[in-house]
Amino acid sequence: MDRLLSMEEMHPLPHRSSSGTDYRTYTYYLAQIIDCIQQLFDSDEYTEEQVAAAIAIRTQDHIQLFLLRQPASSRVMIPYVAGRRGFLVRWGDEIYGSLQVKLIGEAQDQYILPVLFCERLAQDCGWGLHILEKEAQRRQHKQKSKAEAVKKISSLSSAQHTVLELMMKGFSTQEIAGKLHLSKRTIESHQRNIYQMLDVHSQREAILTGLAAGLITF
Repeated sequence: MDRLLSMEEMHPLPHRSSSGTDYRTYTYYLAQIIDCIQQLFDSDEYTEEQVAAAIAIRTQDHIQLFLLRQPASSRVMIPYVAGRRGFLVRWGDEIYGSLQVKLIGEAQDQYILPVLFCERLAQDCGWGLHILEKEAQRRQHKQKSKAEAVKKISSLSSAQHTVLELMMKGFSTQEIAGKLHLSKRTIESHQRNIYQMLDVHSQREAILTGLAAGLITF
């Protein structure tokens, strides 16, 4: 799988604020979040809890992802966590929870980053969860499509299966007839039956169904 968007491609980084140290700290935490997302993106499956655990580990627990799905409304809840301040994690109309940023200092009245950067990190987490969720949906749809295609292919007779494989190799109806020592009319009959069994209307659709089922021919 290709790498996900870089920090600059994802969205412009905040302007440097009070110090270059804040900016470097922000980009460090952002890089950790992106790396966590990338690793889970490359895995076969993921859960939001895995995302939260990975972020906490990679940021030495300075940042915690507190998961609380809720509808977007004017009264969104951000839970209070002792020693931390929460920032809303959302992407579009989807609210995933809050990013709990650790307070520091003897009086615990300082953040590890200025509020602007904390808000942006929360947005970054929302983006990451959105990407992972959409990828999970895409994979689920692909698996469902493959299962359906496999079921259809398995309904073909041995002769029909052979004809489909030759079609997928690019042989014409006449060439298939010659290879199988059958008449062209017989092959055409097989092809019509294949289309009916696969619930398709053309050779191209039949071939795509074969590919979706993982039917590889050489």
